[in-house]
Amino acid sequence: AAVCGFEAEIDGKKKVKGIVKDAKQAAQEYDEAIQQGHGAYLLEEQLPDVFQCSIGNITAGQTIVIRITYVTELKHDAESEKVRFVFPTAIAPRYGSSGYSPANDGKKLIPDEVSYAGKTDYYLDLTITCRMTSVIQNIESPSHHISTELNIDGNPNVSKITLAEQITYLEKDFILVVKSLGLDQPRAFIEYDSKTETNCVMLTLVPKFAINEIMSELIFVIDR
Repeated sequence: AAVCGFEAEIDGKKKVKGIVKDAKQAAQEYDEAIQQGHGAYLLEEQLPDVFQCSIGNITAGQTIVIRITYVTELKHDAESEKVRFVFPTAIAPRYGSSGYSPANDGKKLIPDEVSYAGKTDYYLDLTITCRMTSVIQNIESPSHHISTELNIDGNPNVSKITLAEQITYLEKDFILVVKSLGLDQPRAFIEYDSKTETNCVMLTLVPKFAINEIMSELIFVIDR
């Protein structure tokens, strides 16, 4: 996955968009903003697949909405013709209790998300809008109980997924499996960027070929 957007919305009125800067420079500017009494927002890559978001100087009664945009490749199950989306849980079990210690990076992360989540008085709300290029046949989650609404606004290619249970944190990775028509067919997508006037093309070829069976001879040598 790759993060491609970071935005903070303050009280529904003001939006602050993040820009990419050198890690040391960004951290310095964040600290300076905090010392000057300004609101500050920082998203750092602690490890290749772990990001940490810092928010400073929130006043009483203030509402801050953080939007993090990232792109990732969906896993494809060729046997069942389904795609799988995984939303990672808190990183504590992976880098805290497991003894992760290179360069002491784990010290920057939450040490124990179970005890931390037990002290919260709010709940996690997860809403996913799934848009496919063909009719969505089935949606399921092997990890959590979900509620699914198909055919959104009369469009069979769009569905909405929410958690069926009220939880305070994800105790394990959230996994969503989607079955849609035509997943076994080659596909091409084109995206146009009006700012740079450039196009991005993605081509997916499904490795299904009518290959003739080849007779083979196997010789096993056993050395006692």
